[in-house]
Amino acid sequence: MAGASFPFRRLTMQNKFHIAFTTLMVLSASAAAAQQGPAAAVDAFHAALKRGDSKAVTALLAPDALIFEAGHIERSAAEYAGGHLAGDAAHAAKTVTVPVARQCLITPAQAVIMSESTTTADGRADPRIGTETMVLTKLSEGWQIAHIHWSSRKLPTGAALPKRREIAADCN
Repeated sequence: MAGASFPFRRLTMQNKFHIAFTTLMVLSASAAAAQQGPAAAVDAFHAALKRGDSKAVTALLAPDALIFEAGHIERSAAEYAGGHLAGDAAHAAKTVTVPVARQCLITPAQAVIMSESTTTADGRADPRIGTETMVLTKLSEGWQIAHIHWSSRKLPTGAALPKRREIAADCN
């Protein structure tokens, strides 16, 4: 169709405004994502996992992300999405996780976020101590998780939960 083009002139002023506003909002959201720190990306990952939002979880992962969990390895975001993600989301939804400590090593292009937490399942009295290491890479659109390593252990019977330590200012 020679000469065919988008009929922009036939749009009402309200439709033109809506298109312009939507475009501006998308660009603003992208700029905000680029400003987001790596610790915030880790927190967004956990929030998405807890609400079972698999699209948001995988969007925060690099396509070739490596996920180490309980002696298993998943070698891509797609493999994780088809493997442990559903079980991890179900677990996150029925547990309460309390951060204990977090340390960060952040450069302009990469970050390592190392966290400790306690996790308790609803109605159970056997909390677990968890450790997590996430390696992130900075892209133009924001931080992306390139590697996750999770491990946990049962808290010994009668042992006190670890006290929460101050989160380092450089993690914010």
